[in-house]
Amino acid sequence: MTNGVILANVWLVFVVVMPAFVNTIADALYPAPSRVALTTAMREAAEEADESAADARQAYFFDHPDMAGKGANLDDYFVQVISTNAAVEKVVAPLLAQFDVQAARRDATVRYLEFLSPALVTQQALTALSGTDPARFADFTRQVLDFHRRWRTFFESRILKGERMTSAAFDEIPAFDHVDPGLDRGRLAQAVASLAAATVLLTLWALRRLRRFPVV
Repeated sequence: MTNGVILANVWLVFVVVMPAFVNTIADALYPAPSRVALTTAMREAAEEADESAADARQAYFFDHPDMAGKGANLDDYFVQVISTNAAVEKVVAPLLAQFDVQAARRDATVRYLEFLSPALVTQQALTALSGTDPARFADFTRQVLDFHRRWRTFFESRILKGERMTSAAFDEIPAFDHVDPGLDRGRLAQAVASLAAATVLLTLWALRRLRRFPVV
């Protein structure tokens, strides 16, 4: 009975308490920035950019009344859309970068403390094997953002130059091709080695205690 209670408590400590403790430490040291602040900054930047664009359109149509209505110049409109998007991105980029930095720091903290719990080591190893670990997610996000920049540059350069899309230009549109960085074998080997070492040490300790156990 006593041994069963002890084993149950040990299981709770290493499987439930320690992983929660590690995550709490990581969140306390590197809390995520406020998403409310991010949403507010995006909204304010968009409103300010829209107001500037509206003022520019109003001034343009005041100087060129013949271009208002159906005869409006769509090229100028798309140029203003590009400038609006650039203004919003300029405001939001530092906040998004802060999210990435804090996420990387939290992940590093968890990696440093994961050896306090075999359950946490196992979870990290299985996550890496499934391809959903933070490192792969960050690499995928980087590739998506790089593709987005190439996609945007392709169209924005033509809009700013006043060029029209031709049938041949469609073949030049950038395509997303994800390159999987592959499994981090070093980290997986480290996790397996730590689990094996813990198993061996606990087995040796248990065998030693078993030899000294009094048999009635």
